[in-house]
Amino acid sequence: IAFRNLFAEYFDTSVIDSASGIFKSEVLFLIDENGTPSNVQAIGSFVDFNQECIITFYKIIHKGKWKPAEKDGVPVKSVYKFRISIKSWGEIKMNW
Repeated sequence: IAFRNLFAEYFDTSVIDSASGIFKSEVLFLIDENGTPSNVQAIGSFVDFNQECIITFYKIIHKGKWKPAEKDGVPVKSVYKFRISIKSWGEIKMNW
């Protein structure tokens, strides 16, 4: 939950300000045996949204310590999958 909250705090929603719809991306990254994240990818249909997901990940990557997965009590590499979706109504214009 802490990662998701931090991600939401640093995510720049301006990439979708002028668009409307539901934007989805699946962020995948590797956590090595030492708990170091790398190889981040974002997969989704809106390139700018995916790019902002990657940028946000790198903004928060060092704000905490990652715990590596373990197999038989030994730290191992693992892939972490994080799904994000945001609904946007696009630019709202007021005509006075």
